[in-house]
Amino acid sequence: MATCFDVLGVSSDVSLKDLKRRYFSLIREYPPQSQPEKFKEIRMAYEEATEAVINDVPVFPMPKGKKEKALQEDALREKSNDSEMLHLCEKGMRTYPKNPFFLYHVTRIRLKQSPRSAASYAEKLLNLDKENRHYQMLAATSFIKSNWTKKAKPLFQRVMEKGARNVDFLIAYSEYLEISRKVDAAYQNLKQLISENINQSKDALTSIKNAIPNFFVYATKQRKEEIVGEAIDTILAFIKNSQNILGEHLLGDIAKELDSGMKDAHVDFIPYYSTALNRLYDSASSAQDKSKITGYLGSLTITRLENDKRFPKCVSVLYRAFIMVPAFHPNAVKMDAKLCGIMEREKLLAAKPLLKKEYPELYTKLQPFFRSISTEEKADALKAELVNRYEEYDSKYFPDSKRYYYELFPDEMPDYMIEDDDDDWDDWDDDDDDDDFDREDFMDFFFSHFFH
Repeated sequence: MATCFDVLGVSSDVSLKDLKRRYFSLIREYPPQSQPEKFKEIRMAYEEATEAVINDVPVFPMPKGKKEKALQEDALREKSNDSEMLHLCEKGMRTYPKNPFFLYHVTRIRLKQSPRSAASYAEKLLNLDKENRHYQMLAATSFIKSNWTKKAKPLFQRVMEKGARNVDFLIAYSEYLEISRKVDAAYQNLKQLISENINQSKDALTSIKNAIPNFFVYATKQRKEEIVGEAIDTILAFIKNSQNILGEHLLGDIAKELDSGMKDAHVDFIPYYSTALNRLYDSASSAQDKSKITGYLGSLTITRLENDKRFPKCVSVLYRAFIMVPAFHPNAVKMDAKLCGIMEREKLLAAKPLLKKEYPELYTKLQPFFRSISTEEKADALKAELVNRYEEYDSKYFPDSKRYYYELFPDEMPDYMIEDDDDDWDDWDDDDDDDDFDREDFMDFFFSHFFH
């Protein structure tokens, strides 16, 4: 069966430059005015071949029958709708089992949903043509996502020897290298991919953007400031080159991806993420991006404080209240934080010099509070005053928010908030006909909904 390359009379490994030269030669020979049908065929073949060359995707033989061709065209029209394309391709796979188009796209879409399922389809695809490097790429990617490293290894090696250009495959190859404990090689592979993003499609650039958190992880794992700095420079260059295609808020989106990646990173890498987000903040031009990154930096600082054993637990709560902008009543938040600080007063006052050195902004904001708890008598008086006001704010300003005071110091919770009337509970249990819902179940439900 003929392919688009056959229609154009070129080989499948043709360069983009030679492909364009051949196309212009053919349309001069078959102009649309005198040869409209032939021109249309050449034009469609050229578009398909161009996408295949740029994105290194497979080209399939043209189907023989009209029904097979119509089903394939219907599936292609739904390329932006994975659910509908999967439905059509699964139908085509059952009806035309020897047509690799349907099996390939079923495998490709399944890879996004269930790598194990995709891996089994990929094995069937390889049985159709073991030497097709596009099938090898999809199979290798499916295998590595399914943790079938031994099966993936020979495929990665063979495809890389052939000079793979497919973005998703190269991203998967970095994952394979990292699993194989070759972190520097994984980093260098992604660095090259991110740096050489000229002429990539929007889909390919989106895949690269989504791989940036992994790229930064590979950089931080090497624990070298110069490599992390190089990685940040690479990311900023990618943003500059791709912003027109991926949108003006690409920088903010990448900051969000880094923030998400930080949640799974080792606490030792927090300073690297802080450096990256600060560099992104300095490069941001829109207020929206700057606001986003400020929030991520605040979350990062809280993570750092929560994991820093030199500070008492209350310091991260105080940072939330006095530095980050609260989403609910600021006075209630500060009352909550101050009560936490009073409970750990001695540790907090002892940590003042370290706080001044490493978190000067928070240290400055806390000066009035430090004065108000400078003696035990002052601290006790302030606590009594705050507890009374804190209870007044209870229902109005703390419906869904965390109450760190009671969370960190549950013994401080007032008696009226704890139901412990055993007689009432016994009567309630006796009257209840539902054996599956008892006192313990109800208490779990009550506290999880009202004191979360």
